[in-house]
Amino acid sequence: MTLESAIGSVVPRYLLGRHLRELREAAGLSLRQAGSRLEMSASTVSRLENGESPVRSLDVEQACKVYGVADAELVRALMDLAKETRAAKAKNWLSSYADLVSDNFVLFTGLEASTSSLALYETDLIPGLLQTRDYAKSIMGDERFTRSDIDPDVLERRLEIRLNRQQILDRESGAPRLAVVLSEAVVRRRVGGAETMAEQLTHLLDMAQRPDVAIRIMPFDVEEHAGMTTGPFALLGFPSRGPLVEWSGAYVDGFLGFFWSDKPDEVELLQKAWVNLWETALDDARSAEFIKHRLSQLQPNA
Repeated sequence: MTLESAIGSVVPRYLLGRHLRELREAAGLSLRQAGSRLEMSASTVSRLENGESPVRSLDVEQACKVYGVADAELVRALMDLAKETRAAKAKNWLSSYADLVSDNFVLFTGLEASTSSLALYETDLIPGLLQTRDYAKSIMGDERFTRSDIDPDVLERRLEIRLNRQQILDRESGAPRLAVVLSEAVVRRRVGGAETMAEQLTHLLDMAQRPDVAIRIMPFDVEEHAGMTTGPFALLGFPSRGPLVEWSGAYVDGFLGFFWSDKPDEVELLQKAWVNLWETALDDARSAEFIKHRLSQLQPNA
């Protein structure tokens, strides 16, 4: 089963909930007020907006009336989205890894697989979508510094999860546009030894040849840039669905978990930071030369 065919109703529920929340807030209604008019409890409205349960298209139609939505095309698009939330879904490919992943990770993986564009900034590691197997294995093995040793079977299954996620870059329906800015430290740090790192850098160069992938390096000698205050982050862009306009979300990963936001003001801050990072980093060609030079240092006899 491919990744994109096994997302199920997670993403439609999330997208619909986000639109319903925006419409309610635009109408100036609280959760309690909306629930009263829709003959639902405030907690039920909240669950629908948080994408925690399927939604009936008739409930969406009624909500649009209560919220004063006059655009018939928009109402129809939202009702169609509601039907997707209730459709029989394929077994999610992550189901067999339920003991290793959280509900939040399932949601993020679904969102990641639905993107039309991805912008990533990393300070220490190659992004998971671009990692080779040996590089990823070394990273996961390094968790021994902060946790107990990982069971070999668990490690193998976690590797499978990471590599399966990379399928979105090869999907037939159109891979997302991927733009990456890496700190110089990422390509200088010898993860897994010289051979593993050389293979990883070669993979980066190969991926950068794709028309929908761009990789740039932020050199140490840049005095100031936005990433100094943001830390690593990802911006996810999503395709439009008829009158449902394209929207973006921001993701920040960390040792204790991740933070996801689709709040316009928070996303806008990281979008501004991204523009600075993209324009400050070496351009595509000079970045490729930088990676090649580092690769030559790892393979002096090649």
